[in-house]
Amino acid sequence: MRGSTDMKEEIESIEAELEKKQRVLDKINELSRDSIRYCAKAINMMHNRKFDEAASLLARSKALISDIKRITSDGNLLLMPSQEFAEASVLYDITKDAEQHSMPSYKELGISPEAYLLGIMDVVGELKREILDSLRAGEVERAKSHLTLMEGIYDATRAIRFPESVLPGFRKKQDVARIQLENAGSDILRFTK
Repeated sequence: MRGSTDMKEEIESIEAELEKKQRVLDKINELSRDSIRYCAKAINMMHNRKFDEAASLLARSKALISDIKRITSDGNLLLMPSQEFAEASVLYDITKDAEQHSMPSYKELGISPEAYLLGIMDVVGELKREILDSLRAGEVERAKSHLTLMEGIYDATRAIRFPESVLPGFRKKQDVARIQLENAGSDILRFTK
């Protein structure tokens, strides 16, 4: 049986380990928040056609994700910043070159397949915004092109069905994407009548 002195030392040692773990998690959370913030700003820059600024912000986000990867390999801690990075990076490639409409792969982005799928589902909402902006500018063909992309993303991911433990939040994003797609189609029809 351990004495109270031994037990006290054991508990103090555990507490020191937990404090060290907490500092690491605090650092990861800080890097994650900054990465997500850079992605949000990059998306705003893309909608305003400021692609150089968007590219710079995406590079900063990617660097922070790399910093997180050096600290941890825990996919759960990497999921949120990686999915935001996927969304912003895919949107960048789509909007920067109106003729090309290329989409980088998850391997090219250096992120998990789960983060990629979650991110591209969010691209659907950003494309809806692009459609509305295009319609306001009288660019109907551009709006239709974005609608085609929305349909392509939705159709390609429609059959994906995994439990929340494997792909958290995906089904909800699918439902939201379907509604956004229907609304975007209606917006274009109303505008072109």
